[in-house]
Amino acid sequence: MWDYSESAIKKFRETSNEEYPRGVGWTDMFGHQANARWMYNFHEAVANSVKLVKECLRNESVDSLPVFRYITRMNVFNVMNDFDGSGLELLSKELDILHIDPYPVSDKGYDEKVIPRDMTYLEGFARRYNKPIVSWMQAHVYGNLKHPTPENISRMMEQQKQFNINSVMWLGYGYNNSGNTFPQNEEAWETVSIEHSKFKNQLLQKKNADFALIRPYTARTVYAEKQNTADRFLTDYILESALFDYHLCYDPFEPLSCETLETNELKKYPLVIAEIGILNEKTLKPFVLSEVTTILTIAGAEFDKGSFEMLSIKRILDNHQDRKLINEYSKIELKNNTEIIYQINGNPIAWRNGNIIFISRLPENNLNGLAVLLLGKIFEK
Repeated sequence: MWDYSESAIKKFRETSNEEYPRGVGWTDMFGHQANARWMYNFHEAVANSVKLVKECLRNESVDSLPVFRYITRMNVFNVMNDFDGSGLELLSKELDILHIDPYPVSDKGYDEKVIPRDMTYLEGFARRYNKPIVSWMQAHVYGNLKHPTPENISRMMEQQKQFNINSVMWLGYGYNNSGNTFPQNEEAWETVSIEHSKFKNQLLQKKNADFALIRPYTARTVYAEKQNTADRFLTDYILESALFDYHLCYDPFEPLSCETLETNELKKYPLVIAEIGILNEKTLKPFVLSEVTTILTIAGAEFDKGSFEMLSIKRILDNHQDRKLINEYSKIELKNNTEIIYQINGNPIAWRNGNIIFISRLPENNLNGLAVLLLGKIFEK
């Protein structure tokens, strides 16, 4: 309904000179900027619905009532969120309470990574916008999810408390009388009582982010089902290594484009990890001026030649597409004395220029190795 609604098209034409994108994910036809603006407008409209609720509460003199909803359709990096209208930063700005529901217990057992992966992302927004977190905990059977055992209950609470949560809710629902964990599962119910008593006495520990994570709409709206994109490399490999190999936490940013980033904001962090989507002097400028060590994925980005000086690129050969993209066909020739970090068959894949490490291509067979190599350059000096 949003795609072809009169209000959506009107809003797009007010905010963009691009052709209105028709068809999800056709970035090769309409361009990164058009798709980014379309999705950003969609997510902004959803966030504005929260403003409307607050306005109604003010009109009824109950503006002290906190407004919240869970802000993902699936886990934080699932593309279903995008088409559900879940722009996590835009919603985090407007909601009074941040609320998310990672469920680790399935027919495959307890997945130790589900809660840290989602909660690290949400905690970053809570830290940036000074919002409380209420975690929505698994207490039901649905699809391939299973009842949490007493041991699972304790493990969930232990993991959640690492993320400075302010409160806990337990979600129970089922289908065809499948049953909820509470109160039928008496042992788990009893364990929850014990864990809640411990939780009440917990003191929140202030944490500082180890790096800033930049996921602009110009990059995260580029979808390719059967190949790796810059956003998939960032979320599935770089962040996985940062979180589970180096145990780092971060503050996420979801701008429309990197050119809207504030340099002084980036300077607050010892490291920036980013993707870019559109590559020009304006989008590169915040990273260069910040002088902060930055890992920047430019793979799949649209580029103009005016950015070559900042990239330390002499020229790009054999790019046959009308829309100039950094892709697997791009043969990049760097300026002399540029520090090359990783290359394939003589073609530079990762290199350093000033404070920035650029990644121009995503090697299908060694994405995890590339992620570990890049982070190792930063943290294993």
